[in-house]
Amino acid sequence: MKYTQNVLFIVNIINKVLLSLNQKSLFQNKDFKIDKELHFKHWVKIYLEKDNSISIIFEISEDGLRIDIDRAEELMSFSYKYIFNNSKEVEKCLFMIFTSTILIQYCGNHLTYLFFIKGKTVQSYKYSTKLWIIDFFKKCKEKIYLPIY
Repeated sequence: MKYTQNVLFIVNIINKVLLSLNQKSLFQNKDFKIDKELHFKHWVKIYLEKDNSISIIFEISEDGLRIDIDRAEELMSFSYKYIFNNSKEVEKCLFMIFTSTILIQYCGNHLTYLFFIKGKTVQSYKYSTKLWIIDFFKKCKEKIYLPIY
């Protein structure tokens, strides 16, 4: 498939990070699967399918990059303009995703915390739906994923 210039720009940023980790580029890497049913020149959905790894989906479009991690949809979302102007920051974020241990806390069905752990550095995200207050007082369950690369 021939992709638009914006989509290719974003793919190349992901490829730059993968290559820095001595991995194959996105479309040649066996750990990633392209959604063939939802596949257009201006939009592509790519799944990480690596054994014993966390679920990650990249949605790359003319407008930017959306990253779903585990059940946290749109955990990270970058507009094309932001990516174009801040590509180094996006690369750092992708590097963090691929190289960090990820701790997930599930607090009921509506509240999820993700912690990216790299040495002594921790980056945390909270993902909640509109009904998260229902789960606020529930005991949380945890799951740890080792670094992808």
